[in-house]
Amino acid sequence: MSQARGVAKANERYNSVLATLNGSAIFENEFGVALCNGLLLQAANLLRVFTMKRILLSAFLVFCVQSAHAQLDDGIYVIPEFDSYAVVLSNGDIVQGYLFSLDGNWTTINGSRMGDTIEFVEISQHDIAGLKVSGGPLGVTVEQLYCNPWPDNDPEGCKDRQKSFRAFPVLKANGTLKAIYQTQYGADLVLFESDGIAVIVSFEMGNTTTDRTWIGAYTASISEDLAIFNIEAVVESDDSDGEVILSFEAQISDRINPQAEFRNFTCEVTENDTQGETCERIKSTYFSKLIRKF
Repeated sequence: MSQARGVAKANERYNSVLATLNGSAIFENEFGVALCNGLLLQAANLLRVFTMKRILLSAFLVFCVQSAHAQLDDGIYVIPEFDSYAVVLSNGDIVQGYLFSLDGNWTTINGSRMGDTIEFVEISQHDIAGLKVSGGPLGVTVEQLYCNPWPDNDPEGCKDRQKSFRAFPVLKANGTLKAIYQTQYGADLVLFESDGIAVIVSFEMGNTTTDRTWIGAYTASISEDLAIFNIEAVVESDDSDGEVILSFEAQISDRINPQAEFRNFTCEVTENDTQGETCERIKSTYFSKLIRKF
């Protein structure tokens, strides 16, 4: 829903320091650099001490090196062969996540851990595929177990799938805060903590439940009482239509059963509005409830 896309975009996606990371096999992509840049900006805002930036950068570079040896950890992965990404969270042996590209297309993945591997099912518009993920010294390897066109005999089903491909970690979900929420405007919000900073990835549906063509990624600060604030856009697959400008924060109940609710919601209906919207209706209809589903 376009009204949900009013979070202000970050004014700068890169800086001169992070530009040097472009040569890395892990960060040789716009999203990886921009998301890491967002983390550094949030960390700088949180600390409010300019002299700490050098220390933060050093710690971040150590993280980048360690990521090259990551196993099957929760977090965000880049898949260079498809110019796409995956975000994965686990709860015990159960795994849930999303495959997505920066043009907005996304699909869901659901599965479970089996020893040192993960097996999951991806359901797309054209097929159902089973895949197996194994860890390695450099990222993970994903192997196809099966693929069936769905509905039956769909000519596009399984057409462009590869039998095997690699994925490399971009950000680890190394905090205790991990959850997926369902919004009232047709979006799944993935929330996790990475080195004390909140990372939010929004997967939004369009006019139908099979219209999955919009994503947004954000960083935010986390207070001691689990308020999520200073939300900054890292990347959005499509610009807002400009009809409504929104701003909000969120409050998480606790780390064990992290229920969430919107806080400090503000709204402005602009002169571009063509639907006769009111901020009161938007808040009560689309921002009055968040339901945790993972």
